Amino acid sequence: MNRIFQLINYNNKKLAPILFAFAVLSTSCNHTIYDKLFQNSSSINTVTYNANGSTSGEPPVDLTDYISGQTVVVLANTGSLLRTGYIFTGWNTASDGSGSTYTSGQTFGIGMSPVTLYAKWSVISLISSQIFTNARNIALSGNIAYVAGGSSFYVYDVSNPVVPLLSGSKTLPDQVDEISVSGGYVYVGVYSSSSLQIFNTFSPYASVSSCNAIGNNWIYGLNVSGNYAYVALGNRYFGIYDISTPAIPLFIGNCGIGGTIGNSFDLDVSGIYAYVGQDNVGLKIIDITTITAPVVIGTCTINIYVNGVTVSGNYAYLAAGTSGLVIIDISNPVSPVLISTCDTPGSAIEVEIVGDYAFVADSASGLQVIDISDPANPRIAGSYSTGGNADGVKISGQYIYVADGVGLKIIYCSAL
Repeated sequence: MNRIFQLINYNNKKLAPILFAFAVLSTSCNHTIYDKLFQNSSSINTVTYNANGSTSGEPPVDLTDYISGQTVVVLANTGSLLRTGYIFTGWNTASDGSGSTYTSGQTFGIGMSPVTLYAKWSVISLISSQIFTNARNIALSGNIAYVAGGSSFYVYDVSNPVVPLLSGSKTLPDQVDEISVSGGYVYVGVYSSSSLQIFNTFSPYASVSSCNAIGNNWIYGLNVSGNYAYVALGNRYFGIYDISTPAIPLFIGNCGIGGTIGNSFDLDVSGIYAYVGQDNVGLKIIDITTITAPVVIGTCTINIYVNGVTVSGNYAYLAAGTSGLVIIDISNPVSPVLISTCDTPGSAIEVEIVGDYAFVADSASGLQVIDISDPANPRIAGSYSTGGNADGVKISGQYIYVADGVGLKIIYCSAL
């Protein structure tokens, strides 16, 4: 009888009088009838989230009582679970990660038993460190890493990331700030001499050519794509070089990006658009269909300091200094819209996107890994302290290359 009264409370109150009458009747009748009517009541189950060795944060709590066969929507890492030396990569039905893996928003049908979902952790660890001063930026080409450091760039063979080999270096008369590799050439943005310089990719890395930007404006950002090198310039300018003949680069197009404050600090190029970060403003979108006459068509003004820009799909990801990671919807280039921000503990300098994760060079706070599977709700999934000031980050395979002021750090990440 007690069981039946519990069921009355559980079910729709409108049915309570009928169920009560049935309960009274059932005391003198065959129990088989009500057992069949209420057999589903015994398969009410719960879903529990387990932190599984986290060093901070709390697992989410699901208060729902599920009936067998009901759909469960997996919760996000809303309690900011973190674990030193690991990144959070979802939930698993086994504590050792050998069961079924689910990520936020995925669904599954619950069975006849309670379910425990354990935090799934993927290793992130330093595997090598090369020491030299003022390491700022990185370009990768196959098994070769080119690292800008002070007034030089260093070339490493990273075919074995655990034991990278210094192949050579090239010293320039001024600070090397930006570096890119394409088509057998190294492209270098030399900071205060305001020039794009081109070198061979083999030792002794002989100079091929040099070309100054408009008005001798400093080069803050560089992106090489096909026959063109796109540059973010000081004094709020954007410029384009024709590099189809590397020995004779030509500065062929430019435009002002508007405003009275804020330099152009970094850029990315995707399709017919260039995406330029303007410090103290936000994001400018430039139509480069006519290569000799680029024009600004969209602006997202958010009054932040922008250090780095990376575009992936319908989103632009900004490394925005003390504002952390900023995500902007660029599906309509004429009217980009701020979607979300994710604060980081340091000052975000550069960002790389791989799958559902943003890898942020976060200055003194090293490398920050942010889950962007839901762009409207990015969350820090893990981090790694590189020991220096992380300024540049690039990724190849399961390895993360970080220029952190005191050298090149290579980090293994099992989630990649």
